Amino acid sequence: MIPAQVTNPTPDQLGQLLFDPGQRTPCLLCGGRPVYAGLFIPKEPIPLGAPEGKNRMIRYFLCQKCFDRGQQATNDAERKIMAEARMLLTDPNDN
Repeated sequence: MIPAQVTNPTPDQLGQLLFDPGQRTPCLLCGGRPVYAGLFIPKEPIPLGAPEGKNRMIRYFLCQKCFDRGQQATNDAERKIMAEARMLLTDPNDN
């Protein structure tokens, strides 16, 4: 087992992070049984809380049905990740 936060992971470590067989995280889009792992690396990581010069990698899972939607599923997953990140990182005192 490797830590969830790794700097410059080897290909084996990255594979282990992505495809841990003990993972029980449901499909990001529908909550179904996960079959595929995805990795979202935003073009602009700072809105996701990354310090300048750093990046964020966000792992997510899709079920077979959602995965079969192809690029649309990827787009939907990225939109959902960004929307959830904005909610988490928005200071309620900013209103």
